[in-house]
Amino acid sequence: MTIKILGIIGSVRPLSRTGAMVRLVNWNLKERGVESSTWSLRERPLPIMDPDLRAHPERITDPNVREFMAQAALADGFVLGTPVFHWSFSGVLKNAIDHLSSEVLSQKAFGLLSHGGRQSTQPLADLANVVEGCGGIVIPTRIATDDSHLDLDAEGRVTGMRDRDLADRIDRFCGDLIRFAAIGYALRLDAA
Repeated sequence: MTIKILGIIGSVRPLSRTGAMVRLVNWNLKERGVESSTWSLRERPLPIMDPDLRAHPERITDPNVREFMAQAALADGFVLGTPVFHWSFSGVLKNAIDHLSSEVLSQKAFGLLSHGGRQSTQPLADLANVVEGCGGIVIPTRIATDDSHLDLDAEGRVTGMRDRDLADRIDRFCGDLIRFAAIGYALRLDAA
């Protein structure tokens, strides 16, 4: 079994540190043999979710929504990355989650990371409530960073970590995500 992880960047800022962290985690996952992809809500925005369309997915015409839903359905787990907005997670990330049904999210692993707000963990707690409400499995290791943790190059890639513990935390995060994605996969097979 090849585990598939979809990283979702919940920031629309150019050269986002949230995006840099999601891409760094996805690179780490690929190094471990995971099939990992990234969806940037800046590069591939989604319209405001229409509940009538979610109830009738055959009526969805927006190509980004159709592709996003298809990738999410195939994923065994997700990395949800958000900037800290008013001590919670971003509206574009909530809108992206709203496009997906509980059936697509249930018994799949979720790794949560946030950036900003003096390393606030509140967005991660809020995200965990949403994910668990949809039947998702939130991994125990979470990542909260602020500008003091990362150095980026001119293209928005992480070039250095000023916090020695961050690399270890990313390792634990990726290990947890792989383990919990495999557990969720087994649970979904048993239920089928």
